[in-house]
This record gives sequence, structure tokens and C-alpha cells, in this order.
Amino acid sequence: MCKQAGSAIAAVSFRKNMLSVWSPVAAKRMYTVLGFQRPSILLGLVDLALNLAPIMLLWKGKEKRGRSKQGLLTDFDIVF
Repeated sequence: MCKQAGSAIAAVSFRKNMLSVWSPVAAKRMYTVLGFQRPSILLGLVDLALNLAPIMLLWKGKEKRGRSKQGLLTDFDIVF
């Protein structure tokens, strides 16, 4: 397995934990100030962007690792 896998898993866990802390803190004020529609659209767009990131990595990951000096291990490439 790749040496950077631990860093990737840590980054995903950090993002998930930060969003789980931030969301309840900001939600009440956000819905009070902006109404109902705008915060819902904002949260939906943030969710869409975060969910597209892994798909983009699967799609362009081999190319990105090919350009990287550290991405020499390509034995685990996923083929669709």
C-alpha cells in the first residue's frame, strides 16, 4: 500500500470532524440570518463539492500520481 494512504485517511477524518463540529454551531445563526432557502442551497453545494472530490481522484488520480515525484507506486490503480 502507498505510504501516503495514512495521510489521506487522516485528512478525510479531519475534514469530517471539523464539519461535524462546525455545522451545529453555524446552522442556527445561518438559518436565522439567511432564511431557509439560501443556507439549504449552500449546504447542498458544499456537500456536492465534497462528494465529487473522491470521484475526481478516481478519474484523474493516475495522471496526478504520474506527475508526482512521490506517486511512483501505481500498482493499486482502480480500473473502471
